[in-house]
Amino acid sequence: MASSTAVLDVSAIRSSYEAAFVCASVWEAERWRKVLVGHVRLLLPEVEALATQMSGDTQETAHHVIAWARDLLASDSSARPGPAVRVHDLAAVCRALLTLHEDPRLTSRGFSGVAAFADAEPPHEARPVTNSVTGQVLYTLVLVSLLGALIYGVARR
Repeated sequence: MASSTAVLDVSAIRSSYEAAFVCASVWEAERWRKVLVGHVRLLLPEVEALATQMSGDTQETAHHVIAWARDLLASDSSARPGPAVRVHDLAAVCRALLTLHEDPRLTSRGFSGVAAFADAEPPHEARPVTNSVTGQVLYTLVLVSLLGALIYGVARR
């Protein structure tokens, strides 16, 4: 995780975006919108700092999520179709930011280094450095969040 002055309550953030995905009323959507804006404001500088330690596709994904979060924070809520839509977007970007923040394997500090790995004796069975199922789920989560935002953004135009 990034070295920060803010203390992140990961379970509260996760509970908030999960609840926001299923909110059923305008009042409830407005309540979750306010909560999620706060979470995104806390997570954004953390992920911006971590993005400098990422590389390749992971860094590119982080930059897309960061731009998406900035756009949501900067946008006027009256320009959006409705509070439920805005809450869904905020919940999705919050989930993506938290995913990028939580997994240290996404940054270069999470690996022992390519050079050290290349010089090491290969194991009898070649295995990826990370748990492939966890990595695939993480990648799929971020990708689905971005794809949903892209599709929804195109549909609104």
